Amino acid sequence: LALVAVSGHWHMQAMDAARERGEGTLVSALPVQLDLPAFADGRLLTRDRADGRRSALELSRHALRQSPQCELVVWPETPVMGDALRDACARGPAIADSLGRDLLMHCARDRPEGAQLTVQWFAPGRGAVQAHAKSSLVPLYETPLLQSPVLTAGLPGEVFALPSGLKLVPSLCYELHSHDHLRAGRDHGGQVIVQMSSFTPFARHPIDRLDLGMGQIRAVEFAMPIIRAANRGTAGWIDVLGRRHVTDDPHRPNADCTPIWMPSRPGTPYAHIAGM
Repeated sequence: LALVAVSGHWHMQAMDAARERGEGTLVSALPVQLDLPAFADGRLLTRDRADGRRSALELSRHALRQSPQCELVVWPETPVMGDALRDACARGPAIADSLGRDLLMHCARDRPEGAQLTVQWFAPGRGAVQAHAKSSLVPLYETPLLQSPVLTAGLPGEVFALPSGLKLVPSLCYELHSHDHLRAGRDHGGQVIVQMSSFTPFARHPIDRLDLGMGQIRAVEFAMPIIRAANRGTAGWIDVLGRRHVTDDPHRPNADCTPIWMPSRPGTPYAHIAGM
């Protein structure tokens, strides 16, 4: 235990020193935090008033005016459902064009085998570039025992390769708890996990804090930082040492551009073993 503690302390100091020297990769991301109730109106995502600060689009536009260096906008999973969600996602290409940034957005799609929840990547001038279908569904809640499932799972490990060369591992809700998904994403060259969650079904229960703790574990396990966008949860990011850089109040709309650092040095032996 003493050896592990000393080794871990040395590793943390080495990582911080590498960041101060400018080693590794730095990307500026805008993870959005919302406070939408169940069955929210899709206009709470796409409404665009000049002086607005409530919808996801209004928050994003305001934050980008304050931090024009931001490269990536991430909206959270939301309780918007059905046609309202489809209508919001149909506006995704136009929203990405208006923001002038790549946008990751929670969407849904229909397949012959059933509906799928997705993370959709929209890019300025290119429209809908790629989609990842949620590969790990919540037991009992999304996969009932006595009924036919409404949702079907996609394949784990999809990676979004941005023009800058950055490779994102999109993670929707329960996928943060899936070793198969995160491991496959890492094996496909993923450099940073982008987590999109909604905690509306749990009302005001602080389950988002438990999920945040799981994010800290996953960041260390896979030696990848996590960009975290949330509805009724805390947004921000978690570094590869498991340290939180998130908002304090999970129940208010918020959007802040934040620098995400990815180390170039290898992770700890534990990270390699745990991620196997």
